[in-house]
Amino acid sequence: MEMRTQSSGRCLCGTAKPAAAVQQKHNLYLVLDDWDKGYSIYRVSEEDFVVSDADADADDKNSPRQQADSPLVRIKAYQCAWFVAGHETKIFAMNPAKSSPGIPVLDTATLSMTVCPNTYSRGNHGQRPVYASVGDRFLCFSYPFVDVLGPEPAALSGAWSWTTIEHDQPFDSTSVGGYAVHPDGRTVFMSVWGYNPDVSPARIHGDRCSTYAFDMERLDWTYLGEWTLPFRGQAHYDRELDAWVGICWYKQDGAAGRVCCCDVPPDAEPRDTVPTWRLGVDVLFRPDDLHFGAKLVYKGDSNFCLVESRRRVHDDHDGRYFRDVKMTSFALKYDKLGDLRTTRRRGYASLWYQSHKGGNPADDPVAFWM
Repeated sequence: MEMRTQSSGRCLCGTAKPAAAVQQKHNLYLVLDDWDKGYSIYRVSEEDFVVSDADADADDKNSPRQQADSPLVRIKAYQCAWFVAGHETKIFAMNPAKSSPGIPVLDTATLSMTVCPNTYSRGNHGQRPVYASVGDRFLCFSYPFVDVLGPEPAALSGAWSWTTIEHDQPFDSTSVGGYAVHPDGRTVFMSVWGYNPDVSPARIHGDRCSTYAFDMERLDWTYLGEWTLPFRGQAHYDRELDAWVGICWYKQDGAAGRVCCCDVPPDAEPRDTVPTWRLGVDVLFRPDDLHFGAKLVYKGDSNFCLVESRRRVHDDHDGRYFRDVKMTSFALKYDKLGDLRTTRRRGYASLWYQSHKGGNPADDPVAFWM
């Protein structure tokens, strides 16, 4: 295993009020590809949601549509949503323009811009990385590297640095289907779809699915078994439900458009089967021909926001692509039978914009609750 540490001599920070002087109010932040040189970040507050007692489908009038025309900030970066990540109160544009001295970072608590040093894996753009926020550390998995960013220094003269681990990562990060951070605050569980660990090199796919755990303290991997978490993308631990919650993998029977929850293993030890999991009762979105992708955002205390990207009907002509971003805010609970259900009262909001990247159905929305 080879380790490297990189740092910038100092953080380059914009002028803003001190963090202690700003009262942080949590909002939903959307990252949209609505201009040709990068991304715009929009802020959606709780007041922007219309609360309804009735379920609303993809075209319900209870979802007010507004044009996304007043971004909070714009960031120059390569046009690929894979490389925008969130950690604590910060949004990282992980794949900046080549002229950038480092990675642009927006602090949503102070609305200040910071530049942190580049990762060692920068330039390894042929694959989709996986990002994980683990306590006060930010991890970037990009085969064959794992980059770990430490806490931001309190003083401007302090060094903000990455530690890079280079060793035989057991799989290509593009193969990761679902992942979740263990409540122990040090372990990341990752399920790999269609991957055969007996085939070399590691980038080659096979017909087997497996789950691995990365220990942030020991900086090493553990093979957990030939089973997978039931999630598509990131799942979140909720203390009240005592489970990981995420969007269910579409290929599970009857799972399309639903969330599910999964028991959390007590430790990162190998096991023969997937932990017990339950499929949510309510259908929250419909992955039809207009659907591009969806992401589940965790707001805390069993409250979530489902963000869905959809193509606008009859609007993709003359080389222009228009998208609706639909947001549904809801709470989850177990009913008397132990089934996972959303509360009846939900909040709805919607934005539409012209996409400059085109209509790629493989791209999920990029959204953070901060």
